[in-house]
Amino acid sequence: DRDNVVKIFTRLMLQGKIRPAVRWLTERVGGVLDPGEKMSSDTDMSVLDMLKLKHPDSKVPSQSALYKCKDDEIPVWEDVEVNGSHVLQVARMIQGGAGPGG
Repeated sequence: DRDNVVKIFTRLMLQGKIRPAVRWLTERVGGVLDPGEKMSSDTDMSVLDMLKLKHPDSKVPSQSALYKCKDDEIPVWEDVEVNGSHVLQVARMIQGGAGPGG
C-alpha cells in the first residue's frame, strides 16, 4: 500500500541510502542485464538490440585526425589483458549510471 511505500522510502532517505530509496520508489532493480532479455513488455527489442541501435559500428579514423609525433615521443606501451571475467567482475560492482541497467 501507498503508506508502506512512503514509510520505507522516508526511512531509507533519512539513513542516507538515496539510491536504494529511489529504487524502492520506482521499483527498479540493479545488476547486470541479460543481453537476450526483452527491454520491456512494450517492445520486442532485446537489450543487445537496443545497445546495437544506440552504439553504431566503429569507424577507422582518417589520417588527418591522428596526431603525428616522432618515434622518441611515443609513450611506452603497456601490455594489459582484459577478458570477460574482468569485465563481469567490474560490471557487478558498478552502481547507477544512465542506460538500461543503470
